Amino acid sequence: MRNLLALIGLVVVLVGGVGWYLGWYSFGTEPGKVEVDFNTKKIAEDVRKGGQKVGEFLHGDQQEKKVEGKVTSNQKDSGDGWKIVPGLLPKINVPEAPTGRGAAEFNPDGTPKVNVPPPPSFPGAK
Repeated sequence: MRNLLALIGLVVVLVGGVGWYLGWYSFGTEPGKVEVDFNTKKIAEDVRKGGQKVGEFLHGDQQEKKVEGKVTSNQKDSGDGWKIVPGLLPKINVPEAPTGRGAAEFNPDGTPKVNVPPPPSFPGAK
């Protein structure tokens, strides 16, 4: 309970200090009389601006910020949004696919014919 009362007291002191600093109210004293004038227009304007700042802070990541850029002369648009820069990647030599003797050979039962080479001969082996 004491913690809750301390929290309420802290909030009252903070709001009072911030309000006085921002000019939300002013004190006037005369003999036997104390006046407090509240500037409600200033309070409403500051609260609205604060709400906008908080909204921008929380939702600022959702808004895309566009950055102006300059396309250099060595970039080509491939049509899908990607830029191709010649000379950026090394050329890769890809060997051609091996050419066979033509169409695949099949056994009479329809299975592919497999040519197994004879085993190598090792010196000293019988």
